[in-house]
Amino acid sequence: MANTFRSFSKASIGTSPTTAYQLELDGNSSKTAIVIGIALSNRAATPINVDVQIDRPVTGDTEAPTEDVYLARGIPIPSGSTLEIMAGQKQIMQIFDTGSGTFVGDKIVATSDTASSLDVIVNSLEITS
Repeated sequence: MANTFRSFSKASIGTSPTTAYQLELDGNSSKTAIVIGIALSNRAATPINVDVQIDRPVTGDTEAPTEDVYLARGIPIPSGSTLEIMAGQKQIMQIFDTGSGTFVGDKIVATSDTASSLDVIVNSLEITS
């Protein structure tokens, strides 16, 4: 079993929901991730409001969670500021079998109320076997 710290970034997120992080198998037989930090940075000249969600895939497996949930909703970030929303918390991300040999993973999706205004950094510990 290998443990790897990873950092993912997505720049200039706007008003369309945008994937900032998605767990993928990458040739491994199984993988789980623990999100240990999410930083949100306002690159606009005005304050913005941000939503961050976990997008869970619909798999047909009744034991797999499929409801999308907000980690943060409508949080204001002043111009030129950065906000850490996972301080002291952990979020487990999983990969699920769709039943047809296809595997899909949880995603972290971010949206801003202003075009091209949000940068996101997601730090995780990925556990593979």
